[in-house]
Order: sequence, then C-alpha cells, then structure tokens
Amino acid sequence: MEFAHDEHHQQHHHEHRQEHRHQHHQQQQSSMNNTNSNSNHYDTFIGNDGILLSYGYLGMYIFSLGLSWWILAIRQCYNTIKCNNNNNNNVKYTTDISTSFCYHRHRCLEGSCKILCCSIGIIIELYCLTLHHHHHHHHHDYAYTQLPFYISFIIAGLLDILISTIISPPKGIDYVIHALPFYIHSYCFRGHSYEQSSITLTCYLLISYWGFITGISIINEMLLSNSFIWIWIKCFNVILHGTWICQTGIIFLNTSTLNEYHHQHHHHNKIMQIVILFVWYMFIIMLGQLIILILLAKYYQVIPDWTRSIQQNTSWQKYQSNSMPIHNNNNNNNHIEYIQLLNTDYIE
Repeated sequence: MEFAHDEHHQQHHHEHRQEHRHQHHQQQQSSMNNTNSNSNHYDTFIGNDGILLSYGYLGMYIFSLGLSWWILAIRQCYNTIKCNNNNNNNVKYTTDISTSFCYHRHRCLEGSCKILCCSIGIIIELYCLTLHHHHHHHHHDYAYTQLPFYISFIIAGLLDILISTIISPPKGIDYVIHALPFYIHSYCFRGHSYEQSSITLTCYLLISYWGFITGISIINEMLLSNSFIWIWIKCFNVILHGTWICQTGIIFLNTSTLNEYHHQHHHHNKIMQIVILFVWYMFIIMLGQLIILILLAKYYQVIPDWTRSIQQNTSWQKYQSNSMPIHNNNNNNNHIEYIQLLNTDYIE
C-alpha cells in the first residue's frame, strides 16, 4: 500500500515537472516571437537610433547646396543685366584679369566645401550604422546608408578643384558629374523601397522619383539653357529634394515611436497626409525662391530682363569662358572690358 502511494506521488511529481518545463518553453518561445516581431517593426519602419541624424544632415546639405546655387545664379544674372544697361548708356567699365581669378577661386572653394561636408556625412553615416548594429544586431544596416551619394559628390568636388586649377575638361562634364549623385540616390532608394510598409514605401518613392527629376533638370540646364527658367527649375528641384529628405527622417522617427504598425486602417490617411505635405513644400519653396529673386533685384537695383541677360550669357558660353584653368587665361592686355568675360570671343 505504501509502495503504491510512493509510486503515485512520484508519477504526480514527474507530471508536474513536465508541465512546468512545457510552460517555461512556451514562455521562451513567446518572448522570442515578441522580440522578432519588435525587430520586424523596426525593420519595417527603419527605427534605428541614428535615423534623424542621418537624414537630417543629408537633407540640410542638399538644401544648402541648392540654395547657394540659386543665389549665385541670381547674382550672375543681375550683374549681367546691370552691365548691359551700363554698356547701352555708353558707360565703359573695365576690370583687371583678377576677375577671372575670382571665379576660379570661388569654384575651388565650392569644391573644397563639398569634399569637407561629404566627408563629415560619411563619418555620420558610419556612426549611425554603429548605433543601429549595437542595438538591433542584424545585417540590414547598409540598406539605409547614404554613402554612394556622398562618395559621388566628393568626386564632383574634386572635379571643381581640378577645373579651377590644372585641367580643361570636355564641355558639360561638370553638369554630368553633378547629376550623377542624384541618379544614384534615385536608384538606391527605389531598390530599398521593396517589401516595405506603405508609409515607408511612399517616402522612399518620393525621394527616388524626385532625385531622378533633379538629375534630369541638371542635364536640361546644360542642353537647353536658352532661358533663366531652367536654372530656376534645377535649383527648385535640389532644394525640394533636400527638404523632403529631412522631413522623411522626421516621419520615420515619429512612425517608429508611435509604433503605428498595429493601426493598419490609419495608413491611408497617413499616406495622404505625406503626399499633401510634399505638395505644400513645393509651394513654399517656389514662394521662397521668388522672394529671394525680388530682394536681390532690389539690392542690385535692376529690373529683371531674362531674355536679354541669357542671350548675352548662355550656359554654354559661361561654361566655355569660365571652365578654363587659370594658367590658360593669360592675356597680353592688362585690362579688358567686363562684358568680354561673359563672351566666348575672349577665349578665342
């Protein structure tokens, strides 16, 4: 009797241990599933710790580049208009050969700034990847880097320095080199958009398509620059591209924080808000460009006459007269008319 009781007690204890092990195994499995689910949420919405820093810096760099191109284009155009008005009034302005040196010094400075800013961007990208790998331990980090864009713009900066110092490149090569980073950006973001959530997909496609449009606008400025409007469109596209990249970083950060993965029925409204926000940025940037145009016109005290200024200073003529290295611009005359700096006859 006593033996049967002990046997029953041992069997009950063994069943209890097996049940306890089974519960513990289920808890471990549930914990692993939750971890994988959270990791998938982070993967889906790209919620790494450096997302705002990465996208914010890249966006500000592109925005600043487009804004500086716009201001420089307006200044050159207004200077040409002012010079043409003075020339029509039979007022002769002369300048020293140092004007050409001034242009090459500016281009060399611009190339140096591109190299410096892109080098800082590469360091930021590597730091963000380190943060992401440290916290999430998976191997999809490189899908979110901007390294190809930075490297291609470093090449563009080196070309600017070489053009301003020692080489005379083929006509239009600088336009092609500056369009290349935006085509690379478009290709990379289009590839990263596959198998993403609807919000991430929308943001990526907007960056991809607008990067492609920006590259086309740079090439159009080279081939079809018979009016000031092509310069305007190029600068508008570059500024909008940078602005939207900054905004995309904010959208990704908020999406990861709010964890909207569980609110699928809200995705359509969120996507429509993103598209409307993009359109509003288009309007605001165009208005800002117009304000800068008017303010600089008041500063230079000129009335915009785009037809006359572009006829005297097309993009090809400007490129031919300004892309020659300094050592090829020596002339026997110590003084030349200012308008000749904008004309191909001077180079010939």
